[in-house]
Amino acid sequence: FLNQPDKLDLEKNNVKIAVSPIDSVKAEIAIHDINNISEYWKNVYRLFNVEISDLWYVNTLHDHNKIIAYFNIGIISVDPNLQIFQQSLKKIEIAYNDDYFSKLKDGSLERFFLDQVFVSAAILKYKKNEILLLDTNYNFSLPVMKKIDSQQFKTIVHIHYHHMFFYKGTLKIFRQNQIVYNFLKVYVPFQVDIRIRLILLIKSYVPIKIKNYIRETFIMKYINKILNRMGINVG
Repeated sequence: FLNQPDKLDLEKNNVKIAVSPIDSVKAEIAIHDINNISEYWKNVYRLFNVEISDLWYVNTLHDHNKIIAYFNIGIISVDPNLQIFQQSLKKIEIAYNDDYFSKLKDGSLERFFLDQVFVSAAILKYKKNEILLLDTNYNFSLPVMKKIDSQQFKTIVHIHYHHMFFYKGTLKIFRQNQIVYNFLKVYVPFQVDIRIRLILLIKSYVPIKIKNYIRETFIMKYINKILNRMGINVG
């Protein structure tokens, strides 16, 4: 957190939920047309009793695509009385034995993003005017944005922790803000060995769908073992 997260104050903003749309549809599951919903999402809505007629659109934060409301749960503020997370957990437990969800392929995006998908569906049980959509200043995604503009840096509330902190452009901005830099350098890998940097760069450019399929292979386990020795956990 770099600035005060005022929009997470639900009472102050007179809403029940504060959450951001997903950054980009490139590595996510998203549907563009309410009249052409995939079988996957039809089953998600079935599980949560969400009516298709109640769906609405959002724009992705990075590439500005219009999609059926689907949210990033990296940072979210929820009225605890709604029990959204409890509901989502219960539905995930149900999904293990569901005729549709139990057959999803290992490594597929549909399975990988199940927690985010289910929380999004639980959110859609509430009215649009009860939900505050956060902008890119909340959960600012370094993997998507690649760099931080010096002016934008002043308005960013929260940065999504990621190994891309060591990118030259990002590092330069942080060094211009010495107080923030001195605080964060204790926790994030601003400077890493050139070999580790190469591995991280390669991983950052591998599409997430491929990553999920090779996650359990020997070579991926070996790479992560090396990174973990360096104190870097990138999943």
